[in-house]
Amino acid sequence: MIWSLVTCASLVTHAPSATVFRRARPEESADIAVLRVHTFCGHLRAPYSRYLQQRVFEESMAAKTATVVAVAASRAVAGEAGPILGCADLLQATTASCYVTNVAVHAQARRRGIARGLMRLAEAQALSLGGEELVLHVEEDNAPALALYEAIGFAPLLDEPQRSFFSAAAFTDASAPPQRLLRKRLHATATARGGLPSMSAAAAGLDAPRGDGARAGASPTLEEVASVAEAAGRAAAALVRDGRFEEAIGLLAQVGTVGRAELILLQADALLCLERPAEALRLLPPAPPADEDGVAVPPRTAARWYNNRGCLLVCASLLAEAEAALLRAVELAPDEAEYRFNLSLLHWRAGERRQACEGWLVFRGHPADATAATYRRLADETTPRAADAEGAQSHASGALHASQAAALDRLALRYFEELRSSEEFPGYWDARREVAHGSHEPGIALY
Repeated sequence: MIWSLVTCASLVTHAPSATVFRRARPEESADIAVLRVHTFCGHLRAPYSRYLQQRVFEESMAAKTATVVAVAASRAVAGEAGPILGCADLLQATTASCYVTNVAVHAQARRRGIARGLMRLAEAQALSLGGEELVLHVEEDNAPALALYEAIGFAPLLDEPQRSFFSAAAFTDASAPPQRLLRKRLHATATARGGLPSMSAAAAGLDAPRGDGARAGASPTLEEVASVAEAAGRAAAALVRDGRFEEAIGLLAQVGTVGRAELILLQADALLCLERPAEALRLLPPAPPADEDGVAVPPRTAARWYNNRGCLLVCASLLAEAEAALLRAVELAPDEAEYRFNLSLLHWRAGERRQACEGWLVFRGHPADATAATYRRLADETTPRAADAEGAQSHASGALHASQAAALDRLALRYFEELRSSEEFPGYWDARREVAHGSHEPGIALY
């Protein structure tokens, strides 16, 4: 993936952070309970009632099989505690069925794909437990939730024994509004069920007969070894997308990453998502390694390497080294908006504001020599606004969202509006003075 400084370190408040999806930690139970009180218990007004309900939520989490959460990636990388943007509980009700409950998303983080990401991680957790289906209740008048669940594959549960089982008091609240019972059948892949079998299968393929011309007992060819690495890369990328970062690291360690820049980048991805940026930085030396034959990596891969290293250097407050890395990424891939975006944010953070804004405006095709009025008009016309953004970035993606680019557009345009105003004002004032002097008696002071 291409990392963003918005993912790795919160440099400006205009751009929405990427999100990390993972299992909850014990120390987060109170924050999760508070989110649920705000989401589900708005009718409780008395502080003590809300406190008691918070305690109920905290105690109920201990009985669940797993709790998954969404947290802001920039805060997580910086080592800060929160906030919790969303959460969901998973209960293994039977060997085959896992029940999802208490899905909550912070009011200010909605419409960013967080509920979808939570459900994706809950599905991965259920598969790892041997589950074959997810089951949940949803209120009949909750149209957004119903639309989401339908979009990701849930359908009404019609099996009568199952309906009776999940209608018991352990799963329902008699005082709740009318609810629907939904189910999603899970289709496990080898990777999702066994952790590393995709790699094992790929490795086993090297020892299997390879047709009539196979060389019995011969060592695998370079092409066959490369195919194993490619299979490992695909499997590791899938694990990272599912939030199974430790398994991805284990898989890559099994196949080996020496001389394989793409696999090293994947390993660093997983470490960053585990909030271990220092370890990720150690994996990325100043230049990407050549392959085993001494062939340099493709320019696009090298550009991603320099970009991701630059983001990690910013996390370590090594801004001069970060600038050099990001400049190299821009040089190798001048058309990639993500790299130019990161470089501009770095310059802004370092106090080089004119350089930051001018570089970004030129890249985006805006004039660098317009009037203040022109910059004001362009800023007013720039869309989308951050609030218009739909479709959250994955926890494993720093891809530049249109709303982030627009936010930096407005920031740069407003900066140049103020800059041009300060440059234009002396000329405007001098012109007014000349007009005034021409119409007044000599020696009269003008104020």
